[in-house]
Amino acid sequence: MDEKIQAKQRLRFQILEIMYGAVDGNANAFVAEKALSEHLGIERRLLSYEIDFLVRERLLGRHGQDVTLTHEGMREVEAMRTRPDEPTRHFVAFNVMNIGSMVGSQINQASPSAAQTTAETLSPTAHGEAILAAVERMETLDPQQRSELLDVAQRLLVLLRAPSGHASPESLSRM
Repeated sequence: MDEKIQAKQRLRFQILEIMYGAVDGNANAFVAEKALSEHLGIERRLLSYEIDFLVRERLLGRHGQDVTLTHEGMREVEAMRTRPDEPTRHFVAFNVMNIGSMVGSQINQASPSAAQTTAETLSPTAHGEAILAAVERMETLDPQQRSELLDVAQRLLVLLRAPSGHASPESLSRM
């Protein structure tokens, strides 16, 4: 979908949401267009175009410089809120997931240049085995240093393989 159209639809949806919250389901309550503009942080002229659109759709009403949510507008917002996975008469299904920060997620943002890679995480035991294998391949080390490193790697592996808190000092000293 065209990005400009999506932006307009998001703004229209946001206007209805704000209006619904502001009038608390009361079709006789009004919100000043100026206050709406300040709340949304957009120019009144741009907001006015979107309000005019929503008025023509009979979702909002205009009374001078004030705006109200119509009965149809309330039904539209309630339909969007109660069935977010289904389109309404005026809006496509619109699900938003707002996550501040996420690391290692399998969720990918849909954008033209989006890419996702995953990596398997080794268990602590697998890490210990990899360390031991790496030390065993270190043939250029001084034999004494290599022997000490192998001893440390084997002790580490014993600790990692033992059930949590069950590796005894005796099991380590026997190595």
